[in-house]
Amino acid sequence: MKLNSFMRFEFSGGAWRAGKVPAAVRYLLAVVLFSVALGARFMLIDLLPARGFPFLSFFPAVLLAAYVVGIGPGLLVAVLSIFSAWAFFMGPRVTLFAMPQSDAIALVFFTVILIVDCAVIERMNLTMRRLHATTLKLQNSEDALVLRHPCPATSILTSPPKCHQLPQRKFFCFLLCIYCAYLERRMGSL
Repeated sequence: MKLNSFMRFEFSGGAWRAGKVPAAVRYLLAVVLFSVALGARFMLIDLLPARGFPFLSFFPAVLLAAYVVGIGPGLLVAVLSIFSAWAFFMGPRVTLFAMPQSDAIALVFFTVILIVDCAVIERMNLTMRRLHATTLKLQNSEDALVLRHPCPATSILTSPPKCHQLPQRKFFCFLLCIYCAYLERRMGSL
């Protein structure tokens, strides 16, 4: 695989999630996103109150990882974020079972929200992939149909090529063909 085939970044993350990029690169990007979020949270430690904001910078990292590189790396960032929030930003370091009830509830909510976010983003990505595949099938089907049944109204168009060869005129040609077929049927019935 060529380096530029997976390094060309698509904002939608399609190539990254579709398995065209090695898993190691996808997980490495996820760890980089987590590291940036952790670093940002440490930089904000003096600006934010001591309580109430331990998870703030981790949400965007999880969302970006799940969207750009897939659900596996997104869940990895979620696990690392949960552990980091608990270990570094939630009061004194105690075991999970010895922490105050309010902190435990906040950590559980954070966990559930991250899992739901990853699941929703994965479902959205799956729907986008299906939509893209359906669009390609529809375009191929339309092209095949136009090639099998050329437009009888081509002579009406001012451009020399057939209307199915001009993408901006496909819809116009389609409507014109329907109208011409209607007229042919009507003229034939007289």
